[in-house]
Amino acid sequence: MAHAVRLAEHVVFTELPFCGVLLDKRNLRLYRLSQEASAALRTALHGSAACGPYDGVTRLEGDVVDPATRQRVIGTLLAQELLRSAGGADG
Repeated sequence: MAHAVRLAEHVVFTELPFCGVLLDKRNLRLYRLSQEASAALRTALHGSAACGPYDGVTRLEGDVVDPATRQRVIGTLLAQELLRSAGGADG
């Protein structure tokens, strides 16, 4: 399932070898994402062909995130206002 999402303006996302990190600059809150959640977010933002910066050293290889997990991760991040719908208006 493809998601048309983008990071909210106040959010920064980076991937480390062992996890993903989201920083909400509004309240300086940090969110740690598992490797799988990080891959789900990356593919939602950049498409299923997007490679992670540490794909050679992480336990995940390729696009191994199942659609249900991807939907759950993206839904949670949308509800927390860390993501925005790419086609919709910002709130």
